[in-house]
Amino acid sequence: MRIKLKNELKKFVVPTEIRNLSITKDRILTPGTRIPFNENKIKLFIAWHSNNKQEADIDIDLSAGLIKENDGIFKMEPISFYNLESGGAQHSGDFTSCIAFTDNLITAEYIDLDIEILKEKYNYIVITEMIYSGAEDFNDVKCYAGVQSGTKTPEETIDLSKYLFKMELTGEFQSHSSIAIDLKTKEIVILDQYSKENYGITINSLARKVQSHKDLFYNAYLRKENMYNFLIMYCEAKGYEIVETDEDLVVGFLEDCEFDVSKNLTKILDILT
Repeated sequence: MRIKLKNELKKFVVPTEIRNLSITKDRILTPGTRIPFNENKIKLFIAWHSNNKQEADIDIDLSAGLIKENDGIFKMEPISFYNLESGGAQHSGDFTSCIAFTDNLITAEYIDLDIEILKEKYNYIVITEMIYSGAEDFNDVKCYAGVQSGTKTPEETIDLSKYLFKMELTGEFQSHSSIAIDLKTKEIVILDQYSKENYGITINSLARKVQSHKDLFYNAYLRKENMYNFLIMYCEAKGYEIVETDEDLVVGFLEDCEFDVSKNLTKILDILT
């Protein structure tokens, strides 16, 4: 069998130790994994509803830090309920309760981003999600962080069925950082960092750690095992031939759905076995 592996797989990091595992519900993405997107305008969101899907006084806050790097020095400008707009970034405002969950419409705070404008001034955008009130931790509420295509929505809700990337937040923690956006390369970078303390992870604390996080997460695919190399070893063990072109190709990977790694990997292994 002749196999061609898509180069995008090189940026999907394989966990090599327990602390590299994702804490999200499905644990499908390792911190440091990079996911490409083509859109010039995207929406970062934190969406939530009560466990019984009814209205509730649960307040979860979304914040972002616009990170600029200059000769190894990092500066941050916050985007949050107290600073709603800066250049190509616009925050929805603070929503302090959630509606009943019906027809995939869900309460959400979001930040609209114009990538073309922002990349002229900034390198990264990092986001945080924090329970402010109404829930003890992320086990006490149904909550999703992610990215949608498009721009401003005049409502306090989004359609949860439409997304470029989404992760469900579950666990005994109160503050979390799901992703960063690499503005120069147009990639989602998985961070998936959490704290059991209400203010354990903030935009300010993340801004102070950008340099160390750059090595740990932003450039992790350069020095950690990745899905491409894992599948190379798997194919070699099976005696399959790896090809560089589409000529005489039998199987191609990651052609259709670049954002659902779990389904792609299942499909890949099903084909190979």
